[in-house]
Amino acid sequence: MYISRIPILYLFFSLLLVYAKSLDRNDTITLQLKWKHAFQFAGFYMAKEKGFYKDVGLEVTFKEKSPDINIADEVISGRAEYGISDSALVLDRIEGKRVIALRSIFQHSPLALIALRSSTIHTISDIPGHRVMISPESHQNVSLMAMLKSHHIDDKNIRIIPMSFDLNDLIAGRTDLFTGYTTDQPYTLRKMGIAYELFSPMRYGFDFYGDILFTSEAELKAYPERVEKFAEASMKGWYYALEHREETISTILKKYNTQHFDEEKLRFEAIETRKISGIDDGNFGKLNEAKLKEIAKAFAILGYVGDSDRLKGMIYQNPTGTSPMQRSSEKVSGIRITEEERHYLNKKSVIRYCYPPDLKPFSFLNDGKLAGIAEEYIRLFERSLGIPMEAVPSKSMRESIEKTIKGECDLHLAMIRLYNQITTQECSIIKL
Repeated sequence: MYISRIPILYLFFSLLLVYAKSLDRNDTITLQLKWKHAFQFAGFYMAKEKGFYKDVGLEVTFKEKSPDINIADEVISGRAEYGISDSALVLDRIEGKRVIALRSIFQHSPLALIALRSSTIHTISDIPGHRVMISPESHQNVSLMAMLKSHHIDDKNIRIIPMSFDLNDLIAGRTDLFTGYTTDQPYTLRKMGIAYELFSPMRYGFDFYGDILFTSEAELKAYPERVEKFAEASMKGWYYALEHREETISTILKKYNTQHFDEEKLRFEAIETRKISGIDDGNFGKLNEAKLKEIAKAFAILGYVGDSDRLKGMIYQNPTGTSPMQRSSEKVSGIRITEEERHYLNKKSVIRYCYPPDLKPFSFLNDGKLAGIAEEYIRLFERSLGIPMEAVPSKSMRESIEKTIKGECDLHLAMIRLYNQITTQECSIIKL
């Protein structure tokens, strides 16, 4: 049955068995960022700050990008083990670079062309004859170039100006259109009271991926377990960052604010980032081969030469042989669930659970954090389901149950005696 139409899931635990795992040392790895520190990379920051990387034996350092760095080359060369690219990663792959796409961070690209409303550019058909500030490396802007190409706009009827990354060039009239992000420059223009026009490729049928987390085939071959751990811990960090926006903004301001953004700008970026992430429609992290092929077609139309057959194997398959975030309609990593339960889980970005705080050794507080057998099982389920699980504090069993009934928690931890011999993973999820 349902209480207040919210499914309540109970985890049943063995009284005698506990899963335990120790890590002898942390592997040190580098993540090459796509640009300077910003909320754009918030999930990776929080995975580090909340200890999600350390929990799986990883010590992660972040490397900001400079304009002269090719991200794919940084990873292929081994100067960084992991990187963040975008749809340009498809071109890298079909041109022969052995890159592996792990997760899509942005289901939709934030790239857009921006014009001042005070100009004569109000529709895409107004663009010919004007100056466009865009990166000369068009593979970095494939969705923009495809959008323009579909309207018969190219370097023959526009004047391309090298990218300065300075929005003042648009404001001062040194360019007529500026390449920006829907998550960034609109905030500055609004704050200055400047009206603008936004030309987003997604509105014109070119809905390509934004940021993509990737690694090299060499890294995957040499350290398959590390790849899986890093990808999962990173996604856990992203779920946390998007669900704990204010805490994440505070962390960036204190530790990762090399661009000297103010709090309101980071809040704007956070809100807009959530919109393009796919988290609210259940697609966060997913990669689709058909979409990659559409991106490859766009590159071909733009004149790039590559072998699209090389796309096969580009999407990471975890040790169970499934692609990112894929869940069976019958089982999730060995846990049998119904189609209805699978649909419910697909809509959850975080599962919050209540617990009795004083039932040693099963659940108790240690320095303000949940500890005991229950916590070990929670981590098992978290890895199996691929969804972060977050504890909701309570002072007693009664309060824990009341919070669950009110919908403040999705789960309540309970125990039953099991008289038959069981194994460590004979846990079930049932719906009341």
